Order: sequence, then structure tokens, then C-alpha cells
Amino acid sequence: MDVSRALLTLAIGTIGGLVGYKLKIPAGAMIGSLLAVAVFNISFESLGKIPGGVIIAVQIVLGSALGMSFTKGIIGGLREAWLPALIIAVAYLLAGFVVALIVSKVTGWDMLTSMFSTAPGGLSDVVAAAQTIEGVKTTDVMIMHSVRLATVLLFIPVIVKLFGK
Repeated sequence: MDVSRALLTLAIGTIGGLVGYKLKIPAGAMIGSLLAVAVFNISFESLGKIPGGVIIAVQIVLGSALGMSFTKGIIGGLREAWLPALIIAVAYLLAGFVVALIVSKVTGWDMLTSMFSTAPGGLSDVVAAAQTIEGVKTTDVMIMHSVRLATVLLFIPVIVKLFGK
């Protein structure tokens, strides 16, 4: 990717991200930038691929941001919550594996792409991890997580209003 295309991608992503943020869309900065770049890429011409070095830099920033969320209080809280946390993690992994099998059968995707597509986690985190594994179709992973995220963000407030206190 040449410098002009990289700058154009960042400009389009920044505009879309700011619009998503200003509209107060949940995860609006990420969703807005994703949609803006995707629409441009589909409507006009391919912007190419982000160089591997940039992906590594983004992963470092994401890892640092996640690391900052760990505090002594959180580690202390694990003393009480380690068993439920373990149960939840195992249940997510098992459910993800079963759903990945179904996705693989329905779509014809390979199991690796299907596993990343059904893995619990944030869109940016899972896609960033998927990009480091050769053979994973990150576009498919991004589509699945975008649909999952949009569905959750649209329906959880409705479900809580209907069944919550």
C-alpha cells in the first residue's frame, strides 16, 4: 500500500469514525470507520491492504489498552470469581466450537475461519488476532463479528426493557 492510499484510508476511516462517535452509536468510532472505508472500497476502488507493520502496531496499542484495564482490584476480585470465570470461559469455548462446526457446514468455510468467526470477544480484538494466523479469512471473521455486534447492540436494550427490572 502506497503512502497516498494509506493516508486516504486513514482520512476516510477518521471521518467515518467521528460520525459514528458523534451519533453515539455503540462502538461508533470503530463501526463508523469500518463502514466508511468498506463503502468507499466497494463503491470506488480497492484501497489495498494495510501493511503488516501497521497491523502489529495496532495490536500493540490494543494490547496496551487491554493491559491498562488490569488493576490490583481486578486481580483481587479473581479470588472470588475464578470458578464462575472458568465456567464461563469453558462454556464459551464449547459453544463457540459447536457453532463454528455449524458455520463451517453451512458456509463451507474452513474450521479456522469459522472458529475465529464464533469466538467471543470484541470485533477489533478478534479480527486483530485472526490477522496473525495464516489461512484465516479475516474478511469473513469481520463480517460475522459485525453482524453479531450489531445484533447484540440492537436487541439487548430491547430484551432488558422487556424482561429486566
